[in-house]
Amino acid sequence: MTHQHVDWYIDWTTKQLKGSIVFDCYVWDTTDMFILDWIDITVDSVVMQPAGTAMRATMSQGNIPLSSTSLNITADTPNPEIGSRLIIDLPQNYSMGALFSVQVTYQTNAGGAIGV
Repeated sequence: MTHQHVDWYIDWTTKQLKGSIVFDCYVWDTTDMFILDWIDITVDSVVMQPAGTAMRATMSQGNIPLSSTSLNITADTPNPEIGSRLIIDLPQNYSMGALFSVQVTYQTNAGGAIGV
């Protein structure tokens, strides 16, 4: 991963984070998936974005464009102690050296988190 752009809203009443993260990714080995570590979150959507979206949004402090390329996700059985994998199916195989960007829109539940 080369960049992340985080756009959060903190709901102090419900004690939740709501928002999205865009991940700019550099491929080190051919892959058709992107895997995140997560614990107790609700994923609202996962979409492809043009490569480099996180860096451009951070540099310009601009809005992320809307994308219509939804991606399928699979979540491992949650482990309350260590979380589990959130597997994002990419729309194609990406070879070493390729760049892609994925946006995950989500909200935390009690004690929830997401990471790489």
